[in-house]
Amino acid sequence: MQDGTEAEDTSGRCTLQFKQTQFESTCKTATGTATTAYRYQVVRPQVYAATMASSTFKTEMIGSTREYEYRIDGDQLRTVSVPPAKPPEPPAVAAPRVETEAARTPCP
Repeated sequence: MQDGTEAEDTSGRCTLQFKQTQFESTCKTATGTATTAYRYQVVRPQVYAATMASSTFKTEMIGSTREYEYRIDGDQLRTVSVPPAKPPEPPAVAAPRVETEAARTPCP
């Protein structure tokens, strides 16, 4: 978070399903399931840009794009959000740094 605090979810409630040019995030919540779809493309070596295409949760962010550094190590995927090149203009709030680690599992 902007104040330096961290939030970590190790519950396994969220999944990412990657396809050729899009991926979908599905998370179980206390109130149901939140699903968000992104279009993505590799924009530089080890960096992809993801644009939110649809969401049942953060609809105001549809159309927004973030870049992520990524590293694949065997069946592990690690991503770290890349801060924007220039800080947002006030009154916008800077997006928090996001790090994820995921393990590949076979689709059902």
